[in-house]
Amino acid sequence: MKKNRVFFKVLVVFLIILVFLLVYCFNNIYSQDLNRPNNLSTMDLLLSENYGYDYFGRTLYEERVSRYDQSKIYFFEALRQYERSNFIDAISQLEEAIQLCPQGIYYYHYGVCLMDVQNYQNSRKAFLKALQFFGYWDPFYEAFQSGRNPFYTFDNNGAPREKYFTYYNLACVHSIENNLNTSFDYLKEALEYGYPYINHLYNDEDLENLLDSSQDIKNQIQTIYNNGFVNNFSGKSYYYGRASNIDDYYFVDNTNIFVESNRDFDHIRFGNYEIRNYQIIMRYNRETGKRGEKPIPGGGVMGAYERYIPYENLINELEIINIKEALKIWEERPYNP
Repeated sequence: MKKNRVFFKVLVVFLIILVFLLVYCFNNIYSQDLNRPNNLSTMDLLLSENYGYDYFGRTLYEERVSRYDQSKIYFFEALRQYERSNFIDAISQLEEAIQLCPQGIYYYHYGVCLMDVQNYQNSRKAFLKALQFFGYWDPFYEAFQSGRNPFYTFDNNGAPREKYFTYYNLACVHSIENNLNTSFDYLKEALEYGYPYINHLYNDEDLENLLDSSQDIKNQIQTIYNNGFVNNFSGKSYYYGRASNIDDYYFVDNTNIFVESNRDFDHIRFGNYEIRNYQIIMRYNRETGKRGEKPIPGGGVMGAYERYIPYENLINELEIINIKEALKIWEERPYNP
């Protein structure tokens, strides 16, 4: 009888544990279904219009840092799989990365992989999601954080390529699907965001339908491309303020520029600039300003000093921004240096 009672007690404990595990699994699955409308597939969920926009609202800073670090592991593994032409594995890795931390650069590569397996409908959606998130985070700013961001690749002008590649690939997909007006519109955007590979464009099989659609189409494309080298900034100045940082850009003539900023007292950078493929490429070679010495107690948040020592340094700094992006955030001011 003792053995039977022991066996019965063990059986009861086992059944209690089993019921607890079943309830836990059911609740976990149920909660996942609540976050997955209509039981969408992972791909459908990630490509849905509003996916990812509540990311900052539902996560704390510490969690976002952790998720971002985890997502990078999946992202770089996806790139390795893509280089080996393992497109399905790359897609899987990118889905993991996006679920952890939705970013434009992840969606861009997601679209590239889907395009390579000829899933054109979903590749279009992925590229559009990339543009939505690129609009949320400026790729030019993100690409140069702490030097060149390894998430991005750069062209000979020094500009990050992924945003204009996104527009270009949308042009290709719409050309393949014979949506020629839409294809042309996206190709124009690609060129105006800096796409520089004009010879590749004219020989790209994915654009064949568009390029063969009219006798004048190549002339129109060439005109858009050529306009990317026109300098309309000479003799103009622009103000750019964000948070506590202020820059005033003075385009002296067709080549010379100086920028006044609040990096330091009376801080000015001098250099030259050029316009290439709709990019403003600014190279600074000299800076002047004043540094404060001997702070005055109670000088306020910005600080006050007993004296200011002028300085002049030789520097080697590169700044580059797309014209379309610049004109969104710069405010033109009367040229009055």
